[in-house]
Amino acid sequence: MITITTGRNPTQNTRRLCKELSWVIPDSRRLVRGKRSLTQIMDEMKASGSDRLMLIQRRFGNPHRIELNILENKNLRRFPPSIILRGVKFPPAKGRSLKTKVECITTDSNDLLALGESLSKFLKIPLVKLNETKFEYSLHLSKDRLGRVVITISNLITGEEKNLVIYVERLEW
Repeated sequence: MITITTGRNPTQNTRRLCKELSWVIPDSRRLVRGKRSLTQIMDEMKASGSDRLMLIQRRFGNPHRIELNILENKNLRRFPPSIILRGVKFPPAKGRSLKTKVECITTDSNDLLALGESLSKFLKIPLVKLNETKFEYSLHLSKDRLGRVVITISNLITGEEKNLVIYVERLEW
């Protein structure tokens, strides 16, 4: 199971990204951090049977970094890459996205296969070809016209993209 939480003193946008990700990532739960230390978070992860942690950090009031960690014995081990965010586009408040879980990871660029494989291992969902219609919803990795990574939620059957869009500045391996 994946625990998704924020850093200390999260802003509204950071909390919202945490909530949106917990809605779309399979086998995940959102943990409201409050004043808990990482040690207390690890204890709660053990108690709930969670073995992976997605920590969303903020900078200048906006979501800035998504850190992936794996709980091994009593320590958190960093799982590469750390995703440095450039921005996040949320669904409109009234037309909230459906709480649909992604079933696979797709990419339309060979440059993003390493990221896709890493996320596939962490999230424990398969990396598949874009035209494979065995699955309905996908975490889709693509590049914008400037070559920066964009993460979206796509419906593989209709080709429609959900409203949550994550713009990536860079990856730290």
